Amino acid sequence: MYKKNVLIILCIVSLFTFKNGFGVEFINKRGSMLNNPWVNDVPAKFAAIDEKVDNKKGRQIDHKNIITWPRYSTHIKNTYKGLAGRENHFQGINRLSGWLGLGQYLVLSGGDPHRNESHLFIAKDDKFVKEIALDNVFWHAGGMQVVGKYLAVPLENAEDHKSKIVFYDMTRPENPQKISTEIVRPNRRCGTVSMTRLIDGHYLVVIWVDSDGQREQNRFDFYYSNGTILEKGFPTVPTTKVYHNQVVNITQSSVKKCGTYQMVNLVNDVNGTLYLIGTWNTSSAAPIINGKDYAHLLQISFNTTTKKAAVNYVAEKHFYCKTGIFQPLRCCFNAGAGVDIPSQDSIAIYAVTHWLDSKSDYVRYYVFRNYDHKK
Repeated sequence: MYKKNVLIILCIVSLFTFKNGFGVEFINKRGSMLNNPWVNDVPAKFAAIDEKVDNKKGRQIDHKNIITWPRYSTHIKNTYKGLAGRENHFQGINRLSGWLGLGQYLVLSGGDPHRNESHLFIAKDDKFVKEIALDNVFWHAGGMQVVGKYLAVPLENAEDHKSKIVFYDMTRPENPQKISTEIVRPNRRCGTVSMTRLIDGHYLVVIWVDSDGQREQNRFDFYYSNGTILEKGFPTVPTTKVYHNQVVNITQSSVKKCGTYQMVNLVNDVNGTLYLIGTWNTSSAAPIINGKDYAHLLQISFNTTTKKAAVNYVAEKHFYCKTGIFQPLRCCFNAGAGVDIPSQDSIAIYAVTHWLDSKSDYVRYYVFRNYDHKK
């Protein structure tokens, strides 16, 4: 009887601990509300991503009745600082978590300096259903990451060196709820953010910084969450940082090609190794002046005791967003991209065009998939 009572008490304590975020929490490596699927052999899956889009014409998202023309276009009436479409374009794209039954939804980020607003666009079955104004000071919403039910979004503007990361609960995609947690960066910029949940239940946020004016730049800033519940927040300053020239084993050719990451997303391997996929284009003026599209696979080591990090170069891959030699550039990694993890056996990279199709009701996006997981 005594042993039975002790067992019952231990079970109650364990359940209380799990639900209230004290101690180590279980990670469902197949994906859960709080974490993405952990992938079987990330380097092999990265290598197997087809370098060409799986649909040359791309997929179309109907934006009718959501985006007011000429916003998010290259029309002359959408000119900003002398260039049509400048700054007012799509910045990120992610598919919501399929294992949660949300895979029919896409979320795009963008910035509109004309209205001084950053935006999220929610699409269901390739049709925009909602535009959400995020902030009227930080009008640039950059590369995002989906983690379970959560969406991490970086916000900044071009006038100063301030930024912040905001988080949304996407359980109800057409009515996302902003949670109280923010990472406020008063003297630091942030164009793209990545996030994952570690084996100890804490969240790790990794931010790419390519320009802080005269400050330190071309670096990864790391934030280790205060607890195992996202609402407990993060430290007010980066937990640690790693500069791009400190990345171990990276080749000089890769360093020269890598101007700035426009998207970084974290991917967990089932063996416990953490990886980061970063995309960029060799031309800062793309897609107006075409460059080449690349992705890096980097291994991230983060010690939860010492709070120190290291980044190791693993692989590089050249992707081809063009549909043909004499056809226009359809998408590029100089802005909107994102990683999708449909299952433990698949990784996909999404890319969206900078602007709406001229004089049409559509924006196009493209998908790079594993060779053996095309759909």
